[in-house]
Amino acid sequence: APFFESAFERRRLRLLNAIFVSLERCGMRPSLRGKDPKDFDARVGQENVAFLLDHPGQERNGYSPASDNRRPSSDKLQLRISPHRTDLDGTRLLWEDKDGEPIEKYLQEIVQSIVVVGEIQYRQSEISHHQWLIKRKAGLLEERRREKAEEERKERERQRKAEQSRIDRLLLEANSFRLANDIRDYVDSVRRANAASRDPVASE
Repeated sequence: APFFESAFERRRLRLLNAIFVSLERCGMRPSLRGKDPKDFDARVGQENVAFLLDHPGQERNGYSPASDNRRPSSDKLQLRISPHRTDLDGTRLLWEDKDGEPIEKYLQEIVQSIVVVGEIQYRQSEISHHQWLIKRKAGLLEERRREKAEEERKERERQRKAEQSRIDRLLLEANSFRLANDIRDYVDSVRRANAASRDPVASE
């Protein structure tokens, strides 16, 4: 049987059309997501709000689910909003047919909730982005602080090595000076001893 011979599917399509029209009147852009007629999106500002409208627990794989070809319009319909975030300030996300209260009765509330969820998602995304920027800035500042500390440590080490090199050079020069004096004193002593000797050696 054709897909839309099911009274359930015709009812579902009417409700979905009413939701789409109401969303468009509010400036939102509804759309079908994927190839199966089960998942829908509403573009609220910069946010996508996903929702599902179907029989509870219904599994679909294409436009002709055999189990729905004879489903009566009285079968239960359920709409569930699937937000990206969990902290939604108590916003209602689920509607389902009840005795004497078809889901169509809550059309306005459903549309309002989709818009509210989009606004909350946007606000939370902005807050998360702002917090990320703060953390990123703090991370960059900490990284710069560590780099500066490392540069200062290397500069201190360079200065310490340079100072140690100067000290080592001075000690070497002092030792060389003392050694030169010792050699001169030794030569003078030898010359004096040779001059006083009874059998001096040649000066050469």
